[in-house]
Amino acid sequence: MVILAGARSWGGLLEVRSALVVSMGLFLLGLSSLVAIWTVQRVGRALQLALLLGAVAGFAVLATITILHSPTYGTDEIAFDQYAAMFALHGVNPYLQSMAPSLSFFHVPDVFRTYLLNGGVVGRLSYPAGAFLAYVPSLALGMHMQAAVVTDSVAWIVGIVLAWWLLPRSVAWVAPLMLLSSVYLGYTAGGVSDTLYLPLLVVALWRWDRYGDGTERSWARWVGPVALGLACSIKQTPWFVAVFLVVGVALEAASRDPRWWRVAGRYFAVALGVFAAVNLPYALLDPVTWSRSVLVPFISPTEPGGQGLVGLTMFEHLGGQLRYYTLAGAFAMVAALAAFANWYQYLKRAWVFLIALAFFWPMRSFGSYMIMLLPAALIATTTVRDAPTPRPRSAHNIRLVRFGVGVVLVASLCSAVAAVTLSPSLSLRILSEGSTGEMQTIDYLTMLVTNTSSHPVHPHYAVTPTGQISSFWNVVGGPSSVAAHASARVTVEAPNTQSMPSINGGFIVDAFTAHPAQMATSRNVHLDQQSTVLSPEDVNHRQFVARPLTMHVQVVNRIGDAVLRRGVPIDLGQVVYGQSGLAFGEASINGQPEGQSPVEAFTNRAGVATFTVTGVQAQEAPVFWQAWIIRPNTPPSGYSNTVSIQYVVPNQVPKG
Repeated sequence: MVILAGARSWGGLLEVRSALVVSMGLFLLGLSSLVAIWTVQRVGRALQLALLLGAVAGFAVLATITILHSPTYGTDEIAFDQYAAMFALHGVNPYLQSMAPSLSFFHVPDVFRTYLLNGGVVGRLSYPAGAFLAYVPSLALGMHMQAAVVTDSVAWIVGIVLAWWLLPRSVAWVAPLMLLSSVYLGYTAGGVSDTLYLPLLVVALWRWDRYGDGTERSWARWVGPVALGLACSIKQTPWFVAVFLVVGVALEAASRDPRWWRVAGRYFAVALGVFAAVNLPYALLDPVTWSRSVLVPFISPTEPGGQGLVGLTMFEHLGGQLRYYTLAGAFAMVAALAAFANWYQYLKRAWVFLIALAFFWPMRSFGSYMIMLLPAALIATTTVRDAPTPRPRSAHNIRLVRFGVGVVLVASLCSAVAAVTLSPSLSLRILSEGSTGEMQTIDYLTMLVTNTSSHPVHPHYAVTPTGQISSFWNVVGGPSSVAAHASARVTVEAPNTQSMPSINGGFIVDAFTAHPAQMATSRNVHLDQQSTVLSPEDVNHRQFVARPLTMHVQVVNRIGDAVLRRGVPIDLGQVVYGQSGLAFGEASINGQPEGQSPVEAFTNRAGVATFTVTGVQAQEAPVFWQAWIIRPNTPPSGYSNTVSIQYVVPNQVPKG
């Protein structure tokens, strides 16, 4: 991984001054380490430390390159948190302010905002106070844009270094691998703020079963609830960890002390006290607003998304009654907790993975919820003792417990089945699309919307071009509400360029209602999946006017094979991308008048259309050529590569 990080760092040598030095250093470090490892047959502590420091340097360079390639904030959560930190730095309560301006202030892409099923967008702070207080030091030091990303990156590095230090030596090498993982790099540099609580959760889960143990001499005896309280004050994900930890501490204490509730109660009280110390100043100013804000992820009707089970509804058109996803997730978490409490001797080392597994089932099941826990889970798995011998229980109690856990587990599975089998009351059928031409995007759609329920519905429409749902499209034709047991022809228009899906790759149209919470999806819209190749691909010499040049357009399929089909209509267009704007090309295509564009030709049996282009007059800037496929009743598609030609008159003096 260190060597691969060196190879990836090299790609940014013109953007980051230190990239070349770091790249060369990582190559030398990695290759030298391989020689050393296979010579002495072991990895000493000094070599491990050197590789860890190399991984840190590689991560820093790669994160910097990622930020420079896309300096926008990749999530609304990180924009909200930094914006809130700006208010906090000036003594203003951010929970009483709208966070909506931060979306444009930090250039959050349209698809990375959190939309509501009722057509709105989340515009208020949605996290505990630690989420924005963590950014105040960076702002106080004078940082502005990227202050939150830099803070998150530092937190990720600190969390991984802590994990490396606290893990048993036999598995410590896993930590640097996580540090350099491209997924974690993307999350950290892209605006996923879970990295903020990672160092705290690593400490909280390190030897967590030693809390309150009089024989323990390390700081694990007391530090767990302090770190846990701080982690819970940053984001809601550690709240679930906290519930399991309190149960686990109680079970550990019960094996040592009949007054186990005192130990568990003290653990809970300390964690809650630390959480309150961070949040109380804001909670006291307006308890209702603060409570509603930190509970937004649980009580707001947000749109679905993520890599969990909900993908079957979003992309495979199965089910659509979203409340069953919520029930499946809730029952799964309860079943996991009940199983942990009753089969503690088996699940003591696996319970953090149970939490991640429970996050797979709700309608918002993003990968970050599941995998950001993994570094801390590794600590919880490898630094605890074996579970104490359980106290004997009667056969009746065992059967009762098994029955209870089984009921909750079956309820979770039944809810999951209902989520992917019960159809929504809406259905969508795409009738036509409109494109932006050479922009190669779709900007309006006409569809048939059918409501099978016994009451009118007011759906909100969006598209899913990749894994993210766009902002809601505007209804510009047809009714905004669809009557009971009726169908309506509805035309929607993209609200902005970011919401326009590409004509390449396909997209899905979505319809949402909040009451009931449901999602209907159209069939995948795949426009013509063929494309074109314009040749010659490069004209590297100036072209004299009046000298014809033959250009060929080959129709190819998605993997680049030639499509041998006669009669496919192909357009060839010309445009000048001048320094001050677009201009018309002045060449002639197939003998047509100069400047006429596009001009149509048809493919021969080899799937090739032939054009003869002739420059009529010299132009200051090159003429750019591009071809595309024309199909009846569908937008143009299959746009080719672009070819530039600089037209000159003989003996013309070169520019400059």
